[in-house]
Amino acid sequence: MIISETPRRQLVSKLVGWGHWFTLVNIVVAIAISGVYLFSSRVPSTLLGILYLFTNWFSHIGFLTFFGFVIFILPICYLIPNSRFIRAYGSITAAIALAMLALDALLYTRYGLHLSFSSAEFIRDHAKFAIAEVSSRQWAFFGLSFIAWLFLQLLIANALWKRVERLQKLKFGLPISAAFTAMFVFSHATHIWADAELYQPIVQQDDMFPLSYPATAKTLMSKYGMLNRENYNQRKQLQLSIDKGAVTYPTEPLYCVIDTQAKATLLMVMDADSLQSLEPSMVDSLNLNKLTNHYDLSLSSRSAVKSTLYGLPDLYHWKLGSHRPILLDLPDKLGLPVHLYSHDPSLFATSKVNGQDNWEIFSNSLSEATPGLFIGFITQAELNELLKNTDTSQLQKLFISHFSANHMVDAYTNLPISPNRLLSLHEDIPATLLGNIGCNAKTELHSTGQNLTKANRTWLVTTQDDKVLIMHQDLKIQVDSRGNFVIYNQDGSQNTSTELNTGLLSQAIKLLSKFADNE
Repeated sequence: MIISETPRRQLVSKLVGWGHWFTLVNIVVAIAISGVYLFSSRVPSTLLGILYLFTNWFSHIGFLTFFGFVIFILPICYLIPNSRFIRAYGSITAAIALAMLALDALLYTRYGLHLSFSSAEFIRDHAKFAIAEVSSRQWAFFGLSFIAWLFLQLLIANALWKRVERLQKLKFGLPISAAFTAMFVFSHATHIWADAELYQPIVQQDDMFPLSYPATAKTLMSKYGMLNRENYNQRKQLQLSIDKGAVTYPTEPLYCVIDTQAKATLLMVMDADSLQSLEPSMVDSLNLNKLTNHYDLSLSSRSAVKSTLYGLPDLYHWKLGSHRPILLDLPDKLGLPVHLYSHDPSLFATSKVNGQDNWEIFSNSLSEATPGLFIGFITQAELNELLKNTDTSQLQKLFISHFSANHMVDAYTNLPISPNRLLSLHEDIPATLLGNIGCNAKTELHSTGQNLTKANRTWLVTTQDDKVLIMHQDLKIQVDSRGNFVIYNQDGSQNTSTELNTGLLSQAIKLLSKFADNE
């Protein structure tokens, strides 16, 4: 006796089959939308980091979409086996879910946050201002966009329903499921290893996608002797705890006064390995002191320009494009004219900086007896011309240096700075200039450098790519992205006899981390 399936069971089976194909189409759509997260984050610096990025991206978004189907649509297929209702309900659910994914991607791009209960208060506060700025025409556009998006989902749902029996004959399900499962297992297994090794190209991706909780196994590994927990904790302490998606600059609102009658000048020579034009007679006439241990630890001229303007190392440069340098913004808003010049305007291309490229206008303005902050990224020839033709009385608050990547460089100033001060670098310049035109705001609110006229720190810290560099006395400590460190002597040879100063390292890491928005 052959017992055939009941019509209800056949319908449910067809609805479930339709649901799988509908989910697959929306997985592709969700993966495309979530590509925004990749463009808003740093590209991993290693091949393994890139491989993890793509496998985690596909598998996480794929399984997130599939679980949405399992939770919200599949039970309804059994409870209400009505094809029209299921298609409409599924389309509405998919349209809302993908719209929320797009909103989350926008939020992550803007603030480095995901939709969650912990970010609800922040979103509510900012939404008040955002909603107030939206016109009725824009609201109508958003509404029509969602209706069009819902209509597209309905078209997809109906097209799949008409072809579901034909599609079910295709044997794509098992290979697709196997591929997503393999990527899921690979990404989580790789993350277990990366978390134990503090492998930053992978660990730094932990918060990239919404509802992401990568697997870890530190407790289990330490239990079986596969992980030294004490060593792990020490290395983790030496790492920067930074959300790569956001930068807080300044860390708090700045309140200070600016002397609107002051005149200060910063001249940075871009095309010379030394300041050859500063002869002893010129140094004497300008009352200049030479800083004997001044460094440019940037890896490129563009990075050096940003370090000089923002007072922050290259760790943050990639995300500072939406911020105007405090060195320029504060004096300008408080009434002191700011004159910014570069012989190569492209140096400001990735910064929120408006400079001029007319040397004659800049040099003439500097020669006049008028107040202002004058910052010039100049050539050696322009420096020679300026020093030869400008009245030295117009160069009272003067700082001159040059760029020479990853080297000690010449630096001269007539500011009240001790010439034998132990260490300084370009990140100190903004705080020093601001302090000498009247601003007494706390330096650590806007810079990792310090005011050299009131220096109380005998060490300096900066970054190169994913490495942290700390210089103290005659030693250079280099900490890589895994928390491993090497100590070098001043001549570049490795020092194996000096113990690591963990207290100094903790201070340095804390200072660098101040500008990371980890909320």
